[in-house]
Amino acid sequence: MERRAGADPAGEAFLPEEALREEEALAGYTLWAARDGRREAELGRVARGLRADLTALRLPEGGAERWLHATVDLTMVEGEVVYEAGP
Repeated sequence: MERRAGADPAGEAFLPEEALREEEALAGYTLWAARDGRREAELGRVARGLRADLTALRLPEGGAERWLHATVDLTMVEGEVVYEAGP
């Protein structure tokens, strides 16, 4: 995933040599963040016994710009559903 100059997704990539794969970007907000906070035993991934703070996204087909059009299907906090999209 690359950052783009300005708000234009078709704009020139900013420092393209530092781009992350989608998996790396996701891990940066989840598992790696939990490890940095020394809380990987309770946070950072979906697994039995861990806190269920998560958001399920629906992504359209396409390249990295598809993240601009993601929609939220479900949000859970402490294992409780706090938001669920309609049909």
